Amino acid sequence: MAKAADQHDLGVPSGDARADVGSDRREFLCKIGALASAGALAPLVVGCESAEVFGPEPVAGVKLDFDITKEPFKPLADVGGKAKTIVGGTPIVMVRTTATQVLAFKDECPHKQCPLSATGSWDTGKKQLSCGCHGAVFDATGKAVSWPKDGTTQTNLKAFKVTFASPTGTVQA
Repeated sequence: MAKAADQHDLGVPSGDARADVGSDRREFLCKIGALASAGALAPLVVGCESAEVFGPEPVAGVKLDFDITKEPFKPLADVGGKAKTIVGGTPIVMVRTTATQVLAFKDECPHKQCPLSATGSWDTGKKQLSCGCHGAVFDATGKAVSWPKDGTTQTNLKAFKVTFASPTGTVQA
């Protein structure tokens, strides 16, 4: 029995084997695509420091004006409240520490890069910001005062200058 023209021209065998060839080809193409993508991205990651991999440093001189009566800053109306924003391309967590003070830090714990806007909590008595992921603790300047005992290097939290006269203020990168 002769093969159909399309089967002969494409080299596709007749019968049930046709589905197996298509499946094998798809799997092969997926693997090649994944390898090509990884190879294309490798030069971008090689030589990067961890800060570059996990988040950009802010653009110097950029300012953000905020008003605690407006979103997303409304949580700062209360002492202990947190708000998340972006300054100069960098995610920032802002914390209302007293009736007259708001602090701003890079929204990334330097221990394991957990977002402090989601896991962090401000202790008004101790005047410290704690990361809920692994227990790193920072003072109001961003200095690490307690660090997980896992062999990682103790690193301070990036702090930003804030001016605040309720209900408005400015964060400067």
